[in-house]
Amino acid sequence: MKHPFVKTPLLILFILLNNIVNAQNYPSDCITTVAICNNDTLNFQQSSGQGNVIDFTASSHNISNPSTNPASTNSGCLFSGEINSTWLLIYVASNGTLEFNMAAGTQTNCLDWIMWPYNINTCSGIFNNTLAPIRCNWNAACSGCGTGIGPVPSTAVGNACYGNYEPTLNVNSGDAFLLCISNFIGQSLSVPINFTGTAQLACSATFYLIGDTICEGQTAIIKAIGGSSHDWSANSGISLMNNNTLAWVSPTATTQYIVSANVLNAGIVYDTTTVVVLPASDPQCQSSCTININPPSPICEGSIINVTADTLNGFNYNWIAPNGHYQNNQNFILSSIPLWNDSVLILIVDSGLIQCSDTITLSVLPKPYITITPPTDTICVGDTVHFTFSGANWYTISPSNGIINYQMNGFSAVLYFSETYQIYGNMPNGCFDMKYLPVYVKPGGGLAPNITYSSNNVLTTNVTMVQYQWSLNGNPIPGATGQSYTPLQNGSYTLTVTYQNGCIRTSPPFIVTNVGINETSNSSFNCTIFPNPTNTFLNIHSNDNFSDIKIYDFIGKCIYHEGGINTSDKQINVETLKSGIYILSIVSEKGSTQHKFVKE
Repeated sequence: MKHPFVKTPLLILFILLNNIVNAQNYPSDCITTVAICNNDTLNFQQSSGQGNVIDFTASSHNISNPSTNPASTNSGCLFSGEINSTWLLIYVASNGTLEFNMAAGTQTNCLDWIMWPYNINTCSGIFNNTLAPIRCNWNAACSGCGTGIGPVPSTAVGNACYGNYEPTLNVNSGDAFLLCISNFIGQSLSVPINFTGTAQLACSATFYLIGDTICEGQTAIIKAIGGSSHDWSANSGISLMNNNTLAWVSPTATTQYIVSANVLNAGIVYDTTTVVVLPASDPQCQSSCTININPPSPICEGSIINVTADTLNGFNYNWIAPNGHYQNNQNFILSSIPLWNDSVLILIVDSGLIQCSDTITLSVLPKPYITITPPTDTICVGDTVHFTFSGANWYTISPSNGIINYQMNGFSAVLYFSETYQIYGNMPNGCFDMKYLPVYVKPGGGLAPNITYSSNNVLTTNVTMVQYQWSLNGNPIPGATGQSYTPLQNGSYTLTVTYQNGCIRTSPPFIVTNVGINETSNSSFNCTIFPNPTNTFLNIHSNDNFSDIKIYDFIGKCIYHEGGINTSDKQINVETLKSGIYILSIVSEKGSTQHKFVKE
């Protein structure tokens, strides 16, 4: 298929300028920047300074000049701000990859740089600290490496050079970028800059159309080169591909097409092209071809498959997929393209004016879409976390770390370390979906404390580096915020600790029963109790008569009282008491005494 090249005056200017390669001094202010469109030599002057405008600094432009790298783990952007700056504009004229390197193998100075997407508002966005960069580099090494975007050149020296290069940038025709380079040390330098990516550059923003010549009944391809926001609404009978940069048309007669685009610094620009339609009787249209597509087996929705076509030497392959997706290889690789059952793929092949086509209807099986319902993905050490799944018929989980309860639609786990689970949801048709489930366990502790009771009647714990709060019978004790606490009364004591990571844990209760208890008489009065332990009756015997008996539970509450008696022997029925430790208090004219007893 022939493609007449329809040139506009702007395109002619682009072609002329694109053949000019001159070393030059580039501007030192954003507002005066000019385009660089070829490999060139940059002349950095020692006294170039910051130009007439300080476009950005290190301290007050944290968005336009961040301290963290926007695209890699290398150092951030220009930590010293704009120093002896050089400003370049990069216009992209074709889809591809944008890569460049400066002074690779010849670097003798720090060449830090930062790059932003460019439009008419870019300079004000940088100055007002509202526009974030897309790439930047604070050189890891200032000699031998060079710096830039893309793979480390073979002329770079040493492992440190990896820190001078940022990831390749995928670009589209019509994109534009603003590059600011800092001559950090301030030396007079001549620095080569080389563009090594697959995207072509333009010396100015550009836009033009490429038409086509076809035979009657064939399909033509129109290409829009440059610009953005392409508008084909003035035409009819077209199918658009690749973000409106390609159009498929099948006119029955020679037809002119018009498209508008937004061109940087030029506004809305229009261009026209013509699709020439030759009659079927034209000698150039007498040849024919056939093509066959090899259908794949039924596929699962979302799978990566490879659709193959017969080989025709010298022919161009053009695939049209649903939703405007386009590929121009012999084999069409389906990856991350939404497909549904009975989706149609169209293949058009051509060689000059010889053209043929074929279609294939895909058999696409539905896949499950897993939904995971977690209460939280951040837990404390030892917490139990529950997850529920939906969307599939059955599930498998990997790994099994921490899982304590596995069900068909979810699981529970107790985790002491962070874990990432892989959840596979399966369907009877053989299709599946997989989701990652990260569960983050907060570092820095989280286990519940234990309480010990020392021989000098002090409660303490071995958990350190936390905040403490002691409680009695479930109520916080004012001021009891230390690692140890001396109980002032009997009862149930607990300790709540707050770790530095925010996790809060409470100990099991510890029962204190001996505060203020003396099992020997405080006078000449004494008695014995038996049996101890007991589960029915408790017998009291004394050489002297006593007049009052009380029983206290472990929290100091009086649960039995009998007064006005005058006896030296007494039997008390304790059968109804709960099992535990109790205090028996006996009072006589000679004094009082207390005894512990255990109800079994």
